[in-house]
Amino acid sequence: MISFHRLELENFGIYRGCHTIDLRPVSPKKSIVLFGGLNGGGKTTFLDALQLVLYGKFARCSNRKDLGYEEYLAESINKYVEDNSSARLELEFVFDNGETEDRYNVQRSWKHQKKGIKETVVIFRNGEFDDLLSREWYSAVDEFIPRDVSELFFFDGEKIEELANAESSSRIIRTGIYSLLGLGLIDKLGTDLRTINLRKDTEELDRKSSSKLKSLEDELSLLRKNRSQLQSSLASKNTKLDSQRNAEREYRDRYKNLGGELYDQRESHENTLRQLKDQLQQAKTDIGKFAEGESPLLLVQDLLQCAKKQSANEAKAISSRELLNGLEARDEEILAKFENHPKSEGLRKALRTILEEDRISRGQEAKKETPLNVDSLTLLPFTPSYFADLQSSAKKLYETYSTMDEKLTSVTRLISTIPDEELLSEVATQLLASTNEIELILAEMKGMERLIAENQKSIDSKKMEISRLFKDQIDTKSRSDINKKIIRRSERVQDLLNKYKIRLIGKHIERLENLIRDSFQLLLRKDDLIKGIRICPDSFALVVIGNDDSTLPPDRLSAGERQLLAISILWGLGKASEKTLPVIIDTPLGRLDSNHRSQLLNNYFPVASHQMILLSTDEEIDRQYRDELEPSIGKEYHIQYDDSKKTSTINPGYF
Repeated sequence: MISFHRLELENFGIYRGCHTIDLRPVSPKKSIVLFGGLNGGGKTTFLDALQLVLYGKFARCSNRKDLGYEEYLAESINKYVEDNSSARLELEFVFDNGETEDRYNVQRSWKHQKKGIKETVVIFRNGEFDDLLSREWYSAVDEFIPRDVSELFFFDGEKIEELANAESSSRIIRTGIYSLLGLGLIDKLGTDLRTINLRKDTEELDRKSSSKLKSLEDELSLLRKNRSQLQSSLASKNTKLDSQRNAEREYRDRYKNLGGELYDQRESHENTLRQLKDQLQQAKTDIGKFAEGESPLLLVQDLLQCAKKQSANEAKAISSRELLNGLEARDEEILAKFENHPKSEGLRKALRTILEEDRISRGQEAKKETPLNVDSLTLLPFTPSYFADLQSSAKKLYETYSTMDEKLTSVTRLISTIPDEELLSEVATQLLASTNEIELILAEMKGMERLIAENQKSIDSKKMEISRLFKDQIDTKSRSDINKKIIRRSERVQDLLNKYKIRLIGKHIERLENLIRDSFQLLLRKDDLIKGIRICPDSFALVVIGNDDSTLPPDRLSAGERQLLAISILWGLGKASEKTLPVIIDTPLGRLDSNHRSQLLNNYFPVASHQMILLSTDEEIDRQYRDELEPSIGKEYHIQYDDSKKTSTINPGYF
């Protein structure tokens, strides 16, 4: 296991003077070291420093472009240093092999001299100078963090989606497998054996065939030279592409900060404004129609309730008037029926009293005035539920109007902040030029890759021609017994090596497939999306298998899912390497949407390594995401450029 303990930068890039950062993990549960900084503040320089101090001329630094190594070192010395003569990097790390724990300090410094740049590498082991490691560090570093697998652990999150395409994924899988299994040694041994065969076959050729062979070998050498030049040009283009992408990112950030995204969406916002105006006008119309209808009755609700009571009372008075005239005659008829009853006198008196009181009451009721004179049926609909429905309708209309008005105000305010085209024109032109340059570089790289493929076909064809020459010549004459034995045994060993290589790849590819699949499923949290991962043992092309056993092309995945797949490839290869190394990620959330960002925050960053170093902007890991990560954060630093001191500084604490 390797843990980074301390990084020191002195006059390197944007860092003027000496800056020391404590990187030691706090505890296994707090494995994250979080750096926050704005674009251009020095985050990527920090990552470059880690790679440069370890790998020197073989480091994959972001801003090297087409520069030679010495020229790059000269350019990387801070330009505000008084004598502008030297820079230094030092990394302290601990290597624990399970039995012993050793502390290493790697110091890489360089300075201007008359003959150019003088670079010095000094290694200390447990505080003591180690001469052998200092002299052989380019070889020794592979025992700790092999260059071939470094991109599995040091990477830029913004470029990660590129690894999900077929060519990039097969390249990094091939690199990872070859490094993990040591297949490069097998290929080198096979090449050496073929060289022996060629040498022995050459001894059997006659003069004419030897001349032909020399001609073919010269042609083959030229083809290989052309291939090497093409590959070198392709590598330069790739470096240029990285540089241009960094420039594009800076232009895009400037464009965004000036309000470019708002400007790009102005037509959409203006359409929204027109729609909201129409909707607000419709809301006004609906309110007007409501006001012209029954809504005014809400203002006289209490009066209508009083009117209903008054109408009921008047109905009683009118009814009493109509009955009163006939009641006296009816009462006499009732009393007359009790005249002949033997005990009727007392009953008649009581009954007369009751009937008289009823007539008096009705008479009083009949005397009441009836000014309203409204049929009670007219007022019958005006119930509490009727007014509740009116109130609800009024509330809905008001809420609709208020919502539309608030939205209209918000969009109007937003449109007022859209910058003028003139303000954006310069950076927009730069951004467009940078984007076009990237497309041009990609097209050129594609053309170079096609030429390299054609060149390889020519090389293979030339090799076949040489083989036929040997076969045709040697078939006509017998080889010497010794040469026969050497060639026969060499061919047998080559065959065994090829079989061993195929079996070794097949055996480990299945394990790698499972590791990538498990990592992808953990990040996706969608068990129903994929069933497995398949890697071709010949081309190392990766294929996603859907749950219905169908092939799932990467373009069927969302952009976020493709980035998670790319991270799963790196994670799976890292697990397969069985190397416990720190993981350093610049731009950790790239261009992921919020859902997929949460997957990384919860399921990757806290568990992917015993030491996870994240270099983020405040727009990637904002306060909310930082709080989600807080249980796993051991240390936090803020990288900030100080214009008065002409240097970036690294201080404890996040934004």
